[in-house]
Amino acid sequence: MLETVLEEPFQSPFSQNWLFANHNSENSSEGLQNSLVEHTKTGGSDECEILLGNCASGGKVALAHASRSNVRFPHDVVIPGDLEVTNLVWQTLRERIPKCHFVIVTADARKSFILQVIRRVSLVFQSLILVDIGKLVDGKQETDLISTVLGISTTTCRTLLIDLTSGGQSDMFRLLESAKLYLWPESRIIIVGSKTHEERVLKDHVFRNSLRVLFLSIPKSLLARLAYPDTTWTKLKPSKTTNNETLSGNDTVILYGLCLFCDEGKPSIRLVFSWWPPGTALPKLFDPFPDQLDNMRGHLLRVVGMTSFPYNDYIREEKSSKTKGSQTKVIWLDSLDKRMYALFSKKLNFTYTFGPPEDGQFGIYVGNGNWSGLVGEIQHNKADITTIVAPSSGRNQIFDHMRAYVADPFTVVSLKPQLLSQYTLILRPFTSALTILADRMHSDDNWLHLVSSFSPDRPKENLTCGHLGRYPETDQLGMGHFR
Repeated sequence: MLETVLEEPFQSPFSQNWLFANHNSENSSEGLQNSLVEHTKTGGSDECEILLGNCASGGKVALAHASRSNVRFPHDVVIPGDLEVTNLVWQTLRERIPKCHFVIVTADARKSFILQVIRRVSLVFQSLILVDIGKLVDGKQETDLISTVLGISTTTCRTLLIDLTSGGQSDMFRLLESAKLYLWPESRIIIVGSKTHEERVLKDHVFRNSLRVLFLSIPKSLLARLAYPDTTWTKLKPSKTTNNETLSGNDTVILYGLCLFCDEGKPSIRLVFSWWPPGTALPKLFDPFPDQLDNMRGHLLRVVGMTSFPYNDYIREEKSSKTKGSQTKVIWLDSLDKRMYALFSKKLNFTYTFGPPEDGQFGIYVGNGNWSGLVGEIQHNKADITTIVAPSSGRNQIFDHMRAYVADPFTVVSLKPQLLSQYTLILRPFTSALTILADRMHSDDNWLHLVSSFSPDRPKENLTCGHLGRYPETDQLGMGHFR
C-alpha cells in the first residue's frame, strides 16, 4: 500500500477536510475516478474543489477538498506582479467562461500567482483540479491519471488553464496529447505565457481540433517580477488609448486566439485584444470565442467510406500512362452521403476528398488499443470524417457519431382478431383438404340431381299418394328400335 505524503514547503490552500486516496500502478485511473465520483455524491455542490499533486515518488496521489466557505490561503503576502497577472487571467475568465469543470496545469504549483488564481476561481467554478506537472513521474500511470482527470465522464463542459511561465511546455503538451485533448473540441483553453511564443504554441499539434483556445501574452516586465520577487519595480502606468486601438510596446499585454481556418483553411493566430495592466478592461459584450464552423474557408476534409448502398457507393477505375504507369482512381458515385457532403460543403465552405480504407474493412478491434478499417483511419488521423458505420461502445471511444439520417417510421395497422363464427364449428376439426373434398362432393351431387331433373328421357309417372307406382313398358320409353 502506498502512503500519501505532501512534501514541504508546499502548502495547500485548503486547510481542512482532507481526503487521501492511495493508488497503485494498476488501478490508479479507476481509483481516482471512483474517488471523484464518490466525493461528488457525498460532498454535494458546495464541496467540490479538488487538488491533485505530489506524484514525485512512486506515483503517489493526494486529493484534497474543502467547502467554499472554509477555503483559506496560507500566503497572505502578494508578490509584486502576481496580482497583476492574476487580474489579467481573471478578466479573461470572468463572465466569458462557463462556470463548469476547471483544470489548472502548471510546472510549479508553489508560485503565488497560481494560488491567487485558485483563490478567485474556486469561489466561482463548480469544480477545480490543480495538476502539477513538476510532481508527476513519467510513465503510463501518470498519463492515465491525467486522462482521467481531464475527461471525467460526469462533466458536461471543461475549462483548461495552462501556465507556461515556469516552463515545462513539452511535458504538458505530451500529457495533453496522451490524455486525448483532441476528443474535446469544445473545451475552453487559456494559455498564459511570454511573448514571441504565441504562434508556436497555438499552432502546436495538440490543439489541432480545439475550437476555443486563447493565449495571454505576458510582457517581459511582469515575467521578470515573477522570477525575481525581491526586486523593486516601478508600477506600470495605465493606458490612455481606447479599446479599439492596437497597443504596442514591451509592456503591452496581448490576447491571441487560435483560428483553425483563417489562413485559407489552415490554422493561424488572430489578435483578440490588447491592453496595459492595470489599465483598460475587456468590454462586457466582448466574445473571445467566435463561431469558427460557420465558414471553414475552403478547409480540406478527408472523407473515408465503404460501399453501403443507398447511403454510399463508389467504383475503382484503372488508368495507365507511359509516364506514371498504372493508377487506380476512386470515383464517388451518386449516393445519399455524397449529396449531403455536397450540400454541407456549400453551406460551411469546405472542400473534401473521398477514398476507401486501406484494408477495406468497416473497423474491428485488433488489440493494443488499435482499430482497423474506417475506425482505424479516424483513430490514426488518416481521415477526418467517415461515412455510415454502426456505433458500438468501443467505437464511441474513438469518434463521435452524427445523426444525419432522418428515417420515416413505417407502421402496420390491422383489425383486432374477432371470434370465429359458431356456424363453422362442425368443420373446424377437419383439415382444409378434407373440407374442400366434402364440399366438392356435395356440390357435384346437387348438380347431377339438378341436371337429371330436366332430362327428356326421365320417366314420368303420375303418382297418387297411397298408391304404388309401376315402371312404364319398354315401348312407352321409345326404345323399341333396339330390339
